[in-house]
This record gives sequence, C-alpha cells and structure tokens, in this order.
Amino acid sequence: MKKIFNRENLLILLVVGLIGHNVYLQTRVEKAIDAAQDAEYEASRAANNADDAASYARNAADYASEASDNAANAWYSAQDAANNAFGNECWSCP
Repeated sequence: MKKIFNRENLLILLVVGLIGHNVYLQTRVEKAIDAAQDAEYEASRAANNADDAASYARNAADYASEASDNAANAWYSAQDAANNAFGNECWSCP
C-alpha cells in the first residue's frame, strides 16, 4: 500500500486547501461589500430624512414667530379695545 501523505499528495492537498480558503474569503468579502453598500444606502436615507426634519423645523420656527407676532398684535388690539370701550372715555369731563 502506498503512503497517502507523500510529497505530491501533500502539495495537491495544500493547493486544494488554498483554493477552498480563497473561495471562502471571497464570499466573506462579498458579504462585507454588500453590508457596506446597505450601510451607505441607509446613511443616505438618514441624511435625507435629517434634511427634511431640518426643513420642517425651520418652517415650524417661522410659523411660531408669526404666531407670536399675531398674539402680540392681538394683545395690543385688546388693550386698545379696552381703553376705547364705552364708559372708559369721559366725553363730558371738564
């Protein structure tokens, strides 16, 4: 019976093992590339959503400022109305 682990057989086993290991590493690299591409896509979506949120926040700030101005105007108008209400003006004072 021949010796199984002679020099030629070990060399063939080594080459087959290296090829198998390279195939395994290639699949791992492809998975890593896919994961990186998915992460890039999600990061892009997150950036777009953050831009939208910033735009909505700017609009909300503008509307809040306008509401504040309108409330101040309403307060001044209410003050004027109270000052000009019937009975607060003396039409016949000396």
